[in-house]
Amino acid sequence: MCACFRAHYTGSRRRIAEFLHHLGFRSTSSDASLFVYHMGDATTYLLLYVDDIILIANTSALLQQLTDRLRAEFALKDLGPLHYFLGIEVVRRLDGFFLHHKKYAHELLDRAEMLNFSPVSTPVDTKAKLSATDGSPAPDASLYWSIVGALQYLTPTRPELQHYRLFGHGLGRLPRHAELHFGYCVYLGPSLISWSSKRQPTVSRSNVEADYRVVANAVAECSWLRQLLRELSYPVDKATVVYYDNVSAVYLSANPVHHR
Repeated sequence: MCACFRAHYTGSRRRIAEFLHHLGFRSTSSDASLFVYHMGDATTYLLLYVDDIILIANTSALLQQLTDRLRAEFALKDLGPLHYFLGIEVVRRLDGFFLHHKKYAHELLDRAEMLNFSPVSTPVDTKAKLSATDGSPAPDASLYWSIVGALQYLTPTRPELQHYRLFGHGLGRLPRHAELHFGYCVYLGPSLISWSSKRQPTVSRSNVEADYRVVANAVAECSWLRQLLRELSYPVDKATVVYYDNVSAVYLSANPVHHR
């Protein structure tokens, strides 16, 4: 059984962190905002973001007990069961949770005055040759910057936005029980939980070198996720398997000594 709620609190982050440590929580090295309490069959996770709290416990009684302790120490506003956090909506289902950005995307389209536009698979002309000097500057640069930033923030549940395809239905469900598989993108069971698609900061001298860098980044991400799961008391007891389709990059990963 899992119970969770969201709350606002009034107080300093240092003070609440000290109080959580007094209750028996430990802060994780994977994420400074994540606190874990694990004692016997009792498991609790607390995520602290500015003045927002997400508290998750494996029983409703434990959740209520910790909520009462926090409320006795801090000015706490109970926002009820978790359903919206940092623009991400959480839909409860019998088989787990479904995460999506529908409300956030709707508000963004409204702010950009594009709510009544017809959707297209690609919102820009892929054959256009853009120049830094053609056209006129945007009348409100700050609005443009804020919309671009908001679009980037949509990618936690809409990875295809990095390839310029606009608004779908959500990332997918997070089932209660699933075996762990890793790839790059990274999956937790059938659920995509991490990915990266970005321009490399250095120039590669070959496709093999570029693909090798991708594999290295994937392994680093998987290592961090394994550490995080271990700190959440759910260690992965199997080796992480990384799949890649460039045979030369795979050989280089297996034996980098022969390739300076």
